[in-house]
Order: sequence, then structure tokens, then C-alpha cells
Amino acid sequence: MIQHGVYLTWQNVNANIKGKQILNDITGHCVPGSSLAIMGPSGAGKTTLLSILASKIDSSMNIEG
Repeated sequence: MIQHGVYLTWQNVNANIKGKQILNDITGHCVPGSSLAIMGPSGAGKTTLLSILASKIDSSMNIEG
């Protein structure tokens, strides 16, 4: 059965901010009707990843993937 909704996939995401590598080769996906937890220690890049996925990218970010 195919579920309707938004399928979200990201592959090989890399992010540098002011020359500092924040994310390195991050890949993942989320399907309709599922839950997704993004966990990690402070400074691991959780907010950066979510900002990229929401297309709220700061001009100081260099994003690939």
C-alpha cells in the first residue's frame, strides 16, 4: 500500500560554516506516517541539518549534497 504525503530524503549532505565542517556525508529519509528522531550531543549539527532540510540556509553556510 502506498501512503500519501511527503517523502523526505537527503543524501551525502555536507555543511561548512565559516570554514568549520559541521556535517559530513549525512544521509537519511523519512516517510509519511513515521516518526524520526535526530539525536546527538550539543554542537553535533542537529539544528544545522534541520535548517538545511527546511531550506533556511544562512549565507555563511557552504552546503553540498
